[in-house]
Amino acid sequence: MFILVKKQIITSIKKTLFVTLSITNTIQFLNKNDTILSSNFKLTYFLFIGIALCIPLSKVIISPLLILLVIVSFRTFIKNKYTLNKRINKSTYLLVLFYGLHVVSYFLSHNTAKAAFDLQIKLSFIILPLCYLLNENIQQVKLKSLTKAFVLGNFIASILCVTYGLAKFNITQSWDSFFYSELSYFHHPSYYAMYVCITLFAIGYRLHRNYNHLFWLKMVGIAWCIIMLLLLNSKTGIVVLLLLIPIGGYYLVYLKQSLIRLIALTVFFIGLMLVLLYTSESLSYRVKEAYLALTTTTVADKNKHLSTTTMRQFIWNDALLLIKQNKLGYSTGDVNYALVQQYKISGNTQAANAQLNAHNQFLQTTLALGVVGLFVLLSLLIYPLLTINKSIRVIYLFFILIVSVNFLTESILETQSGIVFFVAGYCIIINTKYNSTNQLA
Repeated sequence: MFILVKKQIITSIKKTLFVTLSITNTIQFLNKNDTILSSNFKLTYFLFIGIALCIPLSKVIISPLLILLVIVSFRTFIKNKYTLNKRINKSTYLLVLFYGLHVVSYFLSHNTAKAAFDLQIKLSFIILPLCYLLNENIQQVKLKSLTKAFVLGNFIASILCVTYGLAKFNITQSWDSFFYSELSYFHHPSYYAMYVCITLFAIGYRLHRNYNHLFWLKMVGIAWCIIMLLLLNSKTGIVVLLLLIPIGGYYLVYLKQSLIRLIALTVFFIGLMLVLLYTSESLSYRVKEAYLALTTTTVADKNKHLSTTTMRQFIWNDALLLIKQNKLGYSTGDVNYALVQQYKISGNTQAANAQLNAHNQFLQTTLALGVVGLFVLLSLLIYPLLTINKSIRVIYLFFILIVSVNFLTESILETQSGIVFFVAGYCIIINTKYNSTNQLA
């Protein structure tokens, strides 16, 4: 086991070094040219495309890409005679403010090691706004190009996940190899389902912008996203899917008069769901446990094994109780300790043994940073609606809808998979200058 882990670590380091050296060599090559600003734009473009492509695929590669983006941004800042980007959307500074609260919380924490780790994984909150401030070339990178890279990364990841599931199925002969955590190789199923939901919206939006162009290819893409969401079996992902389907139905029926296509898609969706429920014990079990947790009126025994839905309900109750006791927060370093102690008091031994966080970003932020932190987080989500271009507002609304629904069931901003995705998507969308060449179409 140790040898296997050691090999994986060595492989990850090799990948990181390879990417870093490759892009560094590219920088050195372009530096030989006289077109410094042009080379900076090219580097900025490819680094951002690389980040968008790698978010669904590899957490290891993203870190060196971000470091290189900072280097290129400082280089652009110097070549531009220390001129800051004045076109940056003011909402971007809310990310810096949110990170600043975590810095203050570090000095209020007893467990400074935990607080320091929290600052480390949240560095994207300061890195990307800094890059936008120093490097005006970033805003020239088209949203359409970044979306295509992200969608492509998701489809590559999904194909690799299915291939991984096939390999496991050949060994286990179990259909569960194609479901939930057995299928999701790169990320936790909830996070990957969130990426797939964004991909589903991106394809649907392109269908809306240009209905007849590559219609069937887009429909295949939509069908594939629906299949992946059902296979990933993330309850939150399926909730988002159920929110998106009526919107798509309204579009097909009232705007495009395509009732037959809507009926065909509905039959396909219901039929696929029934087939998957019949073939997978894990999928049917998760659906049943969610239904029972939401409909039963009896109090579950905390000493017995709890379903994930019931577990979350107990955790949220404990979190709300802690918030009532201390509205100023417990600090980023001590918040998990406070939660675990409350789990023990309330008898939730399963959550205490696993040292689970609040599994709700709004509660997690309030527990760590108090009501001030919650206010900044809500401002972070809502304020851009007042500052972004009206034409891009619908894209931001759907992005925030999908993210906020996931915030309700997961502490998204406590892991790199969630932080990089959220901060990158947030910065890219709110700083997009919407025009005929920059739209998501």
